[in-house]
Amino acid sequence: MADIVLSAGNWNSTSTKLSLNVDELVYKNQQISQLMADMTFTNDILHFNRLAGYCDKGLFNIEANWHTKQ
Repeated sequence: MADIVLSAGNWNSTSTKLSLNVDELVYKNQQISQLMADMTFTNDILHFNRLAGYCDKGLFNIEANWHTKQ
């Protein structure tokens, strides 16, 4: 088990994996069903190896990197 810390807008993690599976996520008037995510935190980079789910417009499937210091 590793720690993921967000401090002053920066991630502090050497290398951590996170997987989740959510049946239904509702935020205000937006709904996402069957949300699945596999992510890796490495220093200041968040890798979305897979982020997928269903919304009212259809299916989405994302693979991306987020450089938190940019």
